[in-house]
Amino acid sequence: MDRSKRYGFNTALLYINIDQFTSINDHYDESDGDVMIKTISQRLVNKMRSTDSIARLGGDEFAIVLEDVNSTAGVELITEEMLKSISAPMLLSDQQVAVEASIGVAICPQDGGGFSDLVEHARSAMQQAKCIEGGRFVRYSEKLAFDVGGNSSLTAELRTAVRKNQFELHYQPRIDLASGHLAGLEALLRWNHPKRGLLLPFDFMSACEDMGLMKAIGYQVIQHACNAQIWLEEQNMQHVDVAVNVSFSQIEDDPFVEIVKDIIVRSGANGSKIEFELTESTILQSSVEIKSRMNELRELGISFSLDDFGTGFSQLNHLTELPISALKIDACFVRDLPHNENQEAVCCMIIEMGRRLGLVVVAEGAETHEQIQFLRDHHCHQVQGFYYSPAIPLQNLPRFVQEHGVLRREQLLS
Repeated sequence: MDRSKRYGFNTALLYINIDQFTSINDHYDESDGDVMIKTISQRLVNKMRSTDSIARLGGDEFAIVLEDVNSTAGVELITEEMLKSISAPMLLSDQQVAVEASIGVAICPQDGGGFSDLVEHARSAMQQAKCIEGGRFVRYSEKLAFDVGGNSSLTAELRTAVRKNQFELHYQPRIDLASGHLAGLEALLRWNHPKRGLLLPFDFMSACEDMGLMKAIGYQVIQHACNAQIWLEEQNMQHVDVAVNVSFSQIEDDPFVEIVKDIIVRSGANGSKIEFELTESTILQSSVEIKSRMNELRELGISFSLDDFGTGFSQLNHLTELPISALKIDACFVRDLPHNENQEAVCCMIIEMGRRLGLVVVAEGAETHEQIQFLRDHHCHQVQGFYYSPAIPLQNLPRFVQEHGVLRREQLLS
């Protein structure tokens, strides 16, 4: 906190509680509980940068300090990755076991100028997160305050948001490293709140899932993505794919395939330019059923990418048995390139494996020229990250393409 004040940057404190840990100790034995804690510890460390710090506070609680964070979106990204990593299945006594976590976030100096205040606010946010079933994180904030029961005006506001279609998409560009051209867009959800302005998923997603709104929101997102694909064609960007994140609760919905088909037909979108991003944890929950749904969706032209590859309980048979056309290298394997030998090895392995399998390989979270150069030198196909652009509104895309094209020409001439 002293460094944060001295040098004028933000520092985030994450207060983490592992859900269901007591029941794990009761159902298995303490040695299995120790294995779980060690596994989760390592997973958390893998998501951290070299400047971050981690401590175990007690039996099932951790604290993480994220020093020098540029934005709330950056904290959100890291926290979401940690939740995904924690929830990935692990082996205990030859059985696959999965737990979730609740994370409270407080950012210095906005959420507390004193140490005790910051810790208490992060802990309070964690307790609010625990009121919502299933691994969640909550940032300490008065504008979205929960009462003791875990409910708030947020519930009514979110239902209104779904009814009035207040959600919108911003799009993060994916750049082809060989040509430097725009190859695709990842659609990311935003809530255009009438009073609070543009809110990131960090502020509302966990509540949406708890309220069972994600199916309705998910279909709105697909509709927006299809509209975006049509708009791209009108702007002479026919080669650009639009990728949408799809959760297990969405794809397991019985009418999912028919509704997606109806959206594509009614919108007039080109299904072959729509991509669904799935995580390994989604596939693991019901691989046979998911494969059947993927095959049906592929008949509509939709392609699939495997997101966060290598961060969970990886099973390589997914790459040969499922209709996957792209692998996404998680940002945690890119963060310290090219100065981390382990990350270099993992990236090179994924790139080579993807190329041999005929899959497009996309690296996430690229923020520096060194990272871009490493990925280009090792023949990674595409990259996305703040080095090129954060997620932007669709109407800003032509300007990005124009400016990026000018920058690309300058780099080639230099």
